[in-house]
Amino acid sequence: MTPSISVPSKTYEFETSADWHGSIIKDYVEGDVFDFSGIDANMGKTGDQAFDFLGVAGTKAFTTDGAQIRLRHYDGDTYIYLNTDGDTFYEAKGRIEGIHHLSADDLLL
Repeated sequence: MTPSISVPSKTYEFETSADWHGSIIKDYVEGDVFDFSGIDANMGKTGDQAFDFLGVAGTKAFTTDGAQIRLRHYDGDTYIYLNTDGDTFYEAKGRIEGIHHLSADDLLL
């Protein structure tokens, strides 16, 4: 019997929203993790807040609370949008090649 070899998950780590903005991930595989925990999710509040995960959501999903992450499947790829202030627009977005059904378990917030 041949022993199975497990490949450890890869962690994509981002310390600022600028690090994530414009990123294109070409080699994502299931089990990889996106680490956004180093990003202050709400620049309008004192301290370092974590993001709320909204999942796959429409363009009007962000609220004025900030501190939100949403996903979008578009044109065969998966996009992750970060809202880090008190408006309803994203401050950073990155793309993962291919359609991936990410959950909060795939993100360190």
